[in-house]
Amino acid sequence: MLPTRPSPLPSMTTINKLPSVPPLDARRFDGSFQHFCSVKRLVPDRKLLNIGGKEVYLHSLHEVVMIRRGHGNEEVTWSFLSTHAQSATADRVVKIIQSGQNFWLAIAARLRLIRSQDGTPTPLEVADRLATIYKHYLEEFDSIYVMSFDQEVQQRAAHGRR
Repeated sequence: MLPTRPSPLPSMTTINKLPSVPPLDARRFDGSFQHFCSVKRLVPDRKLLNIGGKEVYLHSLHEVVMIRRGHGNEEVTWSFLSTHAQSATADRVVKIIQSGQNFWLAIAARLRLIRSQDGTPTPLEVADRLATIYKHYLEEFDSIYVMSFDQEVQQRAAHGRR
């Protein structure tokens, strides 16, 4: 079972240090991630990939993290939350996102995992859980992908190809 309060979480600073790399398309992600899981003996648990009744699709999480990493301000998050959130908690969430303090909150909102109707789980709990899922399932996978992408780019440059 995944812990509720992960430690340490991948931080925005750590994620920002990765070079700009496009996310894998769904088919390549599925094949590569399946291979990664077999090598690491990792079995994604659908029950653990559920936040507030919504399933977290690992490819979507990979894609959004790869695209959004390093973006301190999240306009999509602002518009989503201002449209769907009507509580004091939501106002606090919007302020956190605008200041760029919580990368995972922005990712959770982008994946439409934040709901404010009943307040369970809270947006900050959703972000915390999402960061835990990323760390458990995707952090090492994405690091390997980024390193292999970077090596491929360097090899192409060394051979004068693009």
